[in-house]
Amino acid sequence: MNTYKIEDKEFSMMLNWEEVSFRIEALAQQINKDYIGRTPVFLVTLKGAMFFAVELLKSITIPCSFDCIIGKSYHGTSQLAPGVVDIYHNNLDLVGRDVIIVEDIVDTGYTIKRLLEVVNDMQPASVAVATLLNKPEKHLVSVNPDYVGFNISPNFIVGFGLDYNEVGRNLKGIYSIME
Repeated sequence: MNTYKIEDKEFSMMLNWEEVSFRIEALAQQINKDYIGRTPVFLVTLKGAMFFAVELLKSITIPCSFDCIIGKSYHGTSQLAPGVVDIYHNNLDLVGRDVIIVEDIVDTGYTIKRLLEVVNDMQPASVAVATLLNKPEKHLVSVNPDYVGFNISPNFIVGFGLDYNEVGRNLKGIYSIME
């Protein structure tokens, strides 16, 4: 399927499943190497990063655990007020832990910046960020993810966890909006 329609928007295939899968495997191998002898907790941002996290964790061979956190900065294709990010979590205990925040996409950088603030306040031993997608051209704050699947153009995208009005997350590939 090379195009996909959601409501009034048309999307075209940008990255197919094979490309995505291959890159996730490479990221997992790098994390396995970097965290040998440690037991990181993967902190998965819901809802979008779940798809990436599931595939990533299938290839993690070191001891690890995971938990979830919600960071929201978009509604539809529109960002909430600039810099506004809602964070929700269930009393995480990250003191002294090695934390890897798993994000679907780093867009403006506001969400990951806020997540880093929240997590760092919990006094972890270390914090890293693994993101499937990164839009460096859209960064409005300085953020540098430690593990990046793909650097992509600033177009709005759906698929593999990313949505337009909660639809399209289930697509195996990643699709870019056609304008």
